[in-house]
Amino acid sequence: MRRSIGELLALAFAAVAASADCTGIKAISPKCSSKEAAFRRDYFYIGGEYVYEASFKSSIVSDQMYVEKLTPSNGVGQLYPLVLITVGVPLGAGWFNTPDNRKGWASYFVEKGSQVYILDIIAVGRSSQEDIAGYPMKIASTDTVTQNDYTAPQIIDPYPQSQNHTQWPGNGTRGDSIFDSFMFSMISLTSNATRGPSFLISHSAGATYPILMSDQCPSLIKGNINLEPGNTPFQNLGGSSTVPAVGRPSARPSGLTTTAIGYVPAINSSADLNTVTVGNDTATLRSCIMQVGPARKLPNIAKVPYVAFTGSASPHITYDQCTINYLIQAGGKPDWIKLGDIGIFGNGHFLYLEKNNLDIAAVVEKWIVKHAWPWFGMSRYHHVLEIRRDSACSVYTVAYSNQSVLFRSARTDTVMTAKASTIASTYNSGAGTLRMYTMHPTQPAEPTGRPEYYMNQLRAFATTDQVIGSTI
Repeated sequence: MRRSIGELLALAFAAVAASADCTGIKAISPKCSSKEAAFRRDYFYIGGEYVYEASFKSSIVSDQMYVEKLTPSNGVGQLYPLVLITVGVPLGAGWFNTPDNRKGWASYFVEKGSQVYILDIIAVGRSSQEDIAGYPMKIASTDTVTQNDYTAPQIIDPYPQSQNHTQWPGNGTRGDSIFDSFMFSMISLTSNATRGPSFLISHSAGATYPILMSDQCPSLIKGNINLEPGNTPFQNLGGSSTVPAVGRPSARPSGLTTTAIGYVPAINSSADLNTVTVGNDTATLRSCIMQVGPARKLPNIAKVPYVAFTGSASPHITYDQCTINYLIQAGGKPDWIKLGDIGIFGNGHFLYLEKNNLDIAAVVEKWIVKHAWPWFGMSRYHHVLEIRRDSACSVYTVAYSNQSVLFRSARTDTVMTAKASTIASTYNSGAGTLRMYTMHPTQPAEPTGRPEYYMNQLRAFATTDQVIGSTI
């Protein structure tokens, strides 16, 4: 068989790429192919203001936030965008690919049809801060803290569950190429919004920001997804450079945040919050700081669906119950998904970077689908199997358990009228029942709110054997 020069060159390049070591930083080589999904990329600087700088006798811009918008190349196929947030350990770029150069969560969700926003919080990374006096620099993490808390806690054995940590790629210690790649992604920190409803996905200390957003504008947040939330009430139950993995310094005087949030009854300062330490403090299960009853509520935060994901071998498995119980005490109804309980084992703190990161992304996706499509009574997140959209004719299909749902809209935009413009149907193969519904949106109750959707089941309908069209 004769081959063209182009075919031979393609085979040669493929052979070179296959033989190249593309682990970690070595993937920068032109011989290595990208693991990222195809998307269109835009970037923006959001917010900020001009601040007069006396030494220059002119103004600089301060407090702007760097945001990247990733749009699937074949079009958006999900109802709501995702916003990915970290506090800078690592930077927002850590959502693209893992330290050993596997596909990251940004590509995973782009391939699922989601529009994805990635941000660097103000004064971190590409959102760098000009106000040096007001935002002094501090370390992101040391090699010792990273190894003891994140990548290889099993070596020092600070809590019993650490011995189950098996999902970090590489050996997790300094000198390993994957560990070094991870460390180099951490940029010094300082002391420190999207358009329309969105799901927020945060990691670790980044979980503070979705809480603040939920408090200030709950109507713009469809769901608050937290990978091992690092805003444990009133304290940091983690390691430091002197106390490996088991320290407990005071933090966040407002409970879940440092900044004041909207308690009811209102408080004048954080000193008005009466607290008590609950439980025996052990390496296996840490004690928590809770409000003294009757507890003040956080009504805006409670409006936003909240979920925390915790690895079975992470330090957080010993204390994430503190965050969950505090939210319940404040009037919330949070979900807590312990990965070991659903058959995903061996994870430390960096769920979105470890070897089974895409397995965990799939679980997160199912929680998102449940809350993006509440009309269909999906009672458990793991019942949702698939969601697809044909963007050409605005047909959505959701598959879960033994039911299939067809959601057909007559329009590609949203028109706020009292007229039904959408027909939805459900078919339960087990019971053999077909139900049909009409749906229509109405104007939001608040200027920045989201529309209400009203759904009415059709009392009677009929089908015929006459074929009037096909969309195959």
